[in-house]
Amino acid sequence: MKEERLLNVFGMVDDKYIVNAAPESLLKKREKKSHVARKRRRYQIKMLRFVAVLIIALMSVWFFQTPAGAAVVERVQEQVTRMIEILFPPKEITITPEGLTEEVAHSAQGKEPEADTPGFAIYVDTEQYTMTEEEGIFYIRPIEATDSLLPAIEMVIIELPDVLPETAAKEAREQMEGDWETITEIVRSTEPPRLYYEAYAGFAWDSAIEEHYFCKNGQQGTYHIILRYFMEATEGAGMRFRAMLNTFTVIAPQDAIDLP
Repeated sequence: MKEERLLNVFGMVDDKYIVNAAPESLLKKREKKSHVARKRRRYQIKMLRFVAVLIIALMSVWFFQTPAGAAVVERVQEQVTRMIEILFPPKEITITPEGLTEEVAHSAQGKEPEADTPGFAIYVDTEQYTMTEEEGIFYIRPIEATDSLLPAIEMVIIELPDVLPETAAKEAREQMEGDWETITEIVRSTEPPRLYYEAYAGFAWDSAIEEHYFCKNGQQGTYHIILRYFMEATEGAGMRFRAMLNTFTVIAPQDAIDLP
């Protein structure tokens, strides 16, 4: 039944997302990590979950029997399925393109998780970039067209369902050998946890650059993320892409984050 599905969705939501989506007036960001503060935080999370479930339950019981009520429930259901919009509200991100600090508004976009497959969320600077999906691959590109004679400027997000990050990184790097002037060794970072390497076509102002990142998809697969730009755009598009990349979050089928 529709009301059961709505309740199940809220029941699966990880507590950390409820905290992030809650207004600051209800959950204070800078509470001291004392025993009392932790108890209060757990209580607030429980109350948020209880209120959300109660509202949906009441709507389902009270309105679902009427045509108007069914339409309302259907609308709520549509809102719940847009989990990314609910759990990742818009926010401003501090970036320093070309050495100038900016507070830039970003909105979360991505792929909704399904019953047995993960999804992801990433904050995008929608004033300057747009994200599209083409045959299961996601692209973030400048809204304003760039010179077609210059190397591509884009971020590419590819899911490799049955390949672990270590294998994906090694195979991708091997395929690029011989085509690029310089390829760095694969490096493992812990904050955030992922593997990455960089490739340079040269060191002229218009030489292409690629940054390759690999993180677990929450199961036995990998998200392979590629940043493409050229040398002169390092402090512009390159900086903005990395700011967006640092917000990339895997959403496992039941909202359980599982990074490498």
